[in-house]
Amino acid sequence: MISLEWTELAEKQKNQIVDYIALDNVAVAVDMDILIENSAESLLAQPEKARPGRVPGTREFVFHEHYTLIYKYSFEDRLISILNALHTSREWPQVP
Repeated sequence: MISLEWTELAEKQKNQIVDYIALDNVAVAVDMDILIENSAESLLAQPEKARPGRVPGTREFVFHEHYTLIYKYSFEDRLISILNALHTSREWPQVP
């Protein structure tokens, strides 16, 4: 069985997305929170369904026209690690 985990950064980014949307519309924010969670969980059935990421070893799952999940899948550990959740307008990978 494949497991799913969220990094601290990814959890923080997801919450920021939902909080930002909630400033305008709480119901839409709740729907987005559900969409993000369901999208991440959908990776359990097809962990390699997203395109290869710009950072080696990652994948990028565009689950909404404006939002992407960045994750790693370890076949050996049977683990999907959500690394980041971000708006498509944000720079990724971040350049120092």
